[in-house]
Amino acid sequence: MSKATENLYIDFQRNRERLQEQLAQIVRRYGKPVFPEDNSNALLGSYVRAFFLPGEPRKFFISNTSLKPEYLDLTVRPAQNPSQVQLPNGVTLGIRGHLFPTDHVAPQLVVDRIVEVVAMPPRPFEATIDVNCNLSGDHTEKNILAPELIAKLPEIALQTRENLHHWRDYLDWKREIIERELGGIRYLDASLENEQLKFHVIAKNEQEFREMESLFREDSLSVFPLRYSQNEWEFRYARDNRFFSGVMLGDFRDAQPVNAAAFKKLLRGCTWESPFVALVRFDLPADDREQLPAM
Repeated sequence: MSKATENLYIDFQRNRERLQEQLAQIVRRYGKPVFPEDNSNALLGSYVRAFFLPGEPRKFFISNTSLKPEYLDLTVRPAQNPSQVQLPNGVTLGIRGHLFPTDHVAPQLVVDRIVEVVAMPPRPFEATIDVNCNLSGDHTEKNILAPELIAKLPEIALQTRENLHHWRDYLDWKREIIERELGGIRYLDASLENEQLKFHVIAKNEQEFREMESLFREDSLSVFPLRYSQNEWEFRYARDNRFFSGVMLGDFRDAQPVNAAAFKKLLRGCTWESPFVALVRFDLPADDREQLPAM
């Protein structure tokens, strides 16, 4: 493990506009502020202050995610989310980038993109570093990105035969990212009325339902058979059921709370203390109606 007296030199400015837009897309997808400063024009600054504050010792996990042998690509993710950042459980925001100058013994990490990754303990293909983040132009003093560190990182995407166990770890990691990003809510029944699809949905409590409401406005929202989830009441992605077809939903219209007692029979087996039921309505494209009976 490296000492906290070493520096990780990072350049966020070279691709500033691209990084700003990536953060804006992430915040829009979550449907609520991620950083304390709710300013869409200053998201990159908020991100840097939260995760890479200069002069403050931080722990990160670093990996070699290069796809081409001639182009070194590194991924750095924080070991822990800052308390002021509002991200879904199990998700953090890391950076991917390249070294510049490429042939320098003490380069900077130029950030090419900000990536959503799973917040979890370090994987076998990652190294743990304790560093001070430095955004200055002078990147020669106690630089953690020395050739010795880079040489120790497994080339996950290049050495698939020599490092098959690392490759499997990497694939498991990527798959977990995808599965944790999938969100869903249980519905009790569905009906079509006046070219609108109505659902009675259930959440563990009202607070959880309010947190899930942002999903209803997603452009890629679909409804799937109940057997698509591993758990009867909470959404758990069922990998073996990926072949089930879903119905794309149209625009979200509204959501109205209803009395859960009216669904006593349908709630049989539900162990939640105070389940919250609501009626939600979506527009449905006419050419999707024939798929409903299969659900």
